[in-house]
Amino acid sequence: GWAHRERAEEWRKVHIPSLLIHPSDAMRLMQKLDLTQVRIPDGQGVNVVKVKDHFVCEGRNASGKVFKNQFDNLLDAINSACQQVGEGTKDKPAAIHILCNGGTGPRARQGNERLGIMPMSHQTLDFHDHLYTVTATESENNYLYGFYIGIPPNDKNGKDPRSHITIRNIRISGNPKTAILSYYCDDLTVENVD
Repeated sequence: GWAHRERAEEWRKVHIPSLLIHPSDAMRLMQKLDLTQVRIPDGQGVNVVKVKDHFVCEGRNASGKVFKNQFDNLLDAINSACQQVGEGTKDKPAAIHILCNGGTGPRARQGNERLGIMPMSHQTLDFHDHLYTVTATESENNYLYGFYIGIPPNDKNGKDPRSHITIRNIRISGNPKTAILSYYCDDLTVENVD
């Protein structure tokens, strides 16, 4: 039979021609796709995708330099994407597209380090309704956050001001200390968070 209507949007995203296929076969086919062929955004932006057991961020910074890195967990991939794409501008924020489910993975705390997604100023993080899972053990749940904005990760009394950040279309699960911790950040927009 035909693939279900709710799968139609996923088919369009990966540019597969229409096929007569059973829905369960469609899902298996989509899981085997090589997402290294996903185009990087035009202008300043980055895509974060999962390829086999790794998370890949591939994008372009403000000067036009193209970068591509691979990580074992989604948290490190997103933070690398935020750093490498750099700050956008008020009129044109840097676009970070997270196109997969994932999470923090096993964490080893270093000193007083606090961990979470740390966007830079003038960035928009769009998770396209994907799930981000924060998994903290009992000893880790006092320093593992969904988002950690405006405070240096190793200095809870320091300041690392940020501005004009948008977070949208994300589902957060697990056991973070808090989903979003934000200090010293003005113009933070949060849309469609579950």
